[in-house]
Amino acid sequence: MTNFIKSVLGRNDRIINASKLWQLSVGDIEFKAREDIICSLGSFNSKQTICEKHLRNWWQITDRNSMVSTLAWLEQQGHSAIYNKTNNRSAGFELNFHLKHRDFLKDRSLTAWDLGRFCSLTRLGQFAGLISEEEYWLWMEHVAPRLQSTYKSWKEFSQHYLLGRKFALRSEPEQNTLLAVKFLLKNRYSPWKLVKWKTDLDEKSNVPWISDNPFYINMSFSQADKDAGQREYFAKMVAHDGNNPSLLSAYAVFLEKNLQHYPDACKYYDKAIQSGANFETPFLNLLNLLIQNNEQTSSIKTLLDKWINRFPESADAHYQYADWLFDSKDENYTLIDKHYRRAIEIEPEQEWHYESYGEFLAIARSDYDKAKRMFEKALEIKPDFEAAFENLERAEEALSNRVH
Repeated sequence: MTNFIKSVLGRNDRIINASKLWQLSVGDIEFKAREDIICSLGSFNSKQTICEKHLRNWWQITDRNSMVSTLAWLEQQGHSAIYNKTNNRSAGFELNFHLKHRDFLKDRSLTAWDLGRFCSLTRLGQFAGLISEEEYWLWMEHVAPRLQSTYKSWKEFSQHYLLGRKFALRSEPEQNTLLAVKFLLKNRYSPWKLVKWKTDLDEKSNVPWISDNPFYINMSFSQADKDAGQREYFAKMVAHDGNNPSLLSAYAVFLEKNLQHYPDACKYYDKAIQSGANFETPFLNLLNLLIQNNEQTSSIKTLLDKWINRFPESADAHYQYADWLFDSKDENYTLIDKHYRRAIEIEPEQEWHYESYGEFLAIARSDYDKAKRMFEKALEIKPDFEAAFENLERAEEALSNRVH
């Protein structure tokens, strides 16, 4: 069986070791923010995705040695070491952060952020096979008491975690992270509700595991069983967290990519949009599905209008609007031109904006001079942009034929 909390469940699947559940759950913020399964040693992602995307791209971890050295850095230094050097002689963001939060952080520094990520990373490393399950529990038994003794509650831990994230990333937490924290603190099925922060980590006490808890999934290695289990998990989570746009969007992606169930995928993308998502992924994914399924022009236009109204400074929204109008052979060239130019104004370093605008200028308006400049700009940004290079040759040929 795939290793979903089987190490901590009793034989009758109705009791769970409180200490181990605490150690699993302290790393759950990142997992819930990605809408991956929580309080678990597993993942809905494949091992390849975990290795390539999460470990290599996000952490630069490629093997066991880099995994262990990164864990050691998080435990011994992390962003706390950077924050601890901040003083009144510092400048910019770091100084402002220090002055604003030093009374709250005190001598705890950014421990919640560093060790919270440590707990998430060990789970990923175990799932990817870079450390064993036995090693995972040894690592957790080593850091859990330090983390627990530093804070008084799950709420205080999460507050400090969010501050550490802000310092490390130089930005406010994204909506999905804030919603993850809110869910873990408030939802009655949350593992943070099942075990108290001050759980005795040395005791082998148990807590009841409610049979219909949506977090428990028993899945085999069969892809069909995994898909069925994941769908059941998402359906239960939506029942408990149905206004969470991150969750609704993640469910829609699963329905689209894993099950190819387009009507339901469209429904949940739309629910994510209706819930007030402040991220654009549901708009783009729903747009692509509507186009693929040859939906009515009015439905697509309504979606694009809604996208631009909610994100008027989104280059992608303007670009997609112009591209769809152009591809659908709309003859409102003034409107198409306007949206292409607006996309370029907002995001001037995106080569696709120039390439697509150049195609429009060449095909719809026979303005080969301006089209040529657009293709040249695209190639300045990306010299190996094959489509722009081919279109530049066509534009030059058209100009040459015009001269002759």
